[in-house]
Amino acid sequence: MKRALISQMKNEWASNLWLVIELAIVTCAILYLSWFLGVKIYSYTRHQPVHIDNVYLAEVRTLSPDSPIYVDMGEAGGNYGADLLTLVSRLRELDYVEAVAFGRNAAPYYYGCYNFALFDTQDPDSIDINVNTRYVSTDYPKVFRLSSIDGKSPEQLSDILRKGEVIISIAEYTANRRKGDPTGLDLVGKEVKSKWSRGEEEPATVGAIIPTIRRTDFEYDPWSGTQLVPLDENPSAAEASQMVMIRVKPGKGADLTDDFYSSPQLRMLRNVSLLNLRPITRDRDSVQELETRQMRLSIAQIILLLSIVFLGLLGTFWFRVQGRTGEIALRKVCGASPLQISRRLLGEGAILLTASLLPVAIFAAWIIPSLKESALQSYFYYNDSVKIMWISCAAGVAIMYLLVIIGIWFPMRRAMKIRPAVALKQE
Repeated sequence: MKRALISQMKNEWASNLWLVIELAIVTCAILYLSWFLGVKIYSYTRHQPVHIDNVYLAEVRTLSPDSPIYVDMGEAGGNYGADLLTLVSRLRELDYVEAVAFGRNAAPYYYGCYNFALFDTQDPDSIDINVNTRYVSTDYPKVFRLSSIDGKSPEQLSDILRKGEVIISIAEYTANRRKGDPTGLDLVGKEVKSKWSRGEEEPATVGAIIPTIRRTDFEYDPWSGTQLVPLDENPSAAEASQMVMIRVKPGKGADLTDDFYSSPQLRMLRNVSLLNLRPITRDRDSVQELETRQMRLSIAQIILLLSIVFLGLLGTFWFRVQGRTGEIALRKVCGASPLQISRRLLGEGAILLTASLLPVAIFAAWIIPSLKESALQSYFYYNDSVKIMWISCAAGVAIMYLLVIIGIWFPMRRAMKIRPAVALKQE
């Protein structure tokens, strides 16, 4: 039966060739969208090291001397930092507050981080470590329940920041190029310095290595890690802070909001105010709104493309099967069972799709090196990029086989319901 099928397909090579070309083009589109969606899903499902449930943000605002309500402090000046520390201390005294931190460009889901390239001062040939830098007070790990990759607790990380040491992560692209431990644990205890500091910054000791804090759940940036630079809890350090971050006990967010807005002493002291208290989940949703829409659009595009492909394949195979109604009837007369006929027609579709995968593989081998230098190059620098590509391609191919089977099944069932005498008479 298999030999007869192959012989028949060879005899019909002209029509089969065009169908193979059609299937190859459609498969390329399906595989590309599957890969694109696979990377997005992979990025979204990766673990974020920060825990944002029950965390609230408040913006720091200071009055200028030109303001009509400015409080003149005389020789003490604005004293903004000391007043902010007082407000932070008042928030910490609330019995439902677990931890409070302040910082500059510090909150997760914030794109305004400073970009730096660090290098190991003890290794002149060290690979640059690209990081998004956040300036944070010592309780930052407690607020976001941040742990290191080797198991250091939030309390231990807070102690590391309190000693003036920095906490960093190693991006995947850097990890794959470094000579040392790809996790970066060999850097603990070493001094690193910003490549762009121009000499005004002192080297900092690496105290711990954490997973990368991504700026959105969808972000797929394999080049940039994270750096947490400690801010001492003194007026000069606090003065440059932009935001206060507050972790409350579960279910106590409403209590914080009520007390914050009903108690001016919690949010205002002379020329310093805390404004716009909100859960950080609101910032996350706002930052990710565009990416969420793009994700939905990608899914809608895939569904639309699959619908178009299915209807196209259904129409193509409908005409092919309809033209072979007499052949089906003749096989039934000769004793072929419906199962044997189904296997023959479905096997023909599977062979055609399998044949179309060869030009698809050739095209992929030709185009992938160019994609590595395009706007999609970040897709190739994950540690799991090869696995993602194979899984996405396997899913795309499986979808194509399913569409071909369904596209053949409906017209085939209809053709087999026609009585052989009627089918042969029409033929």
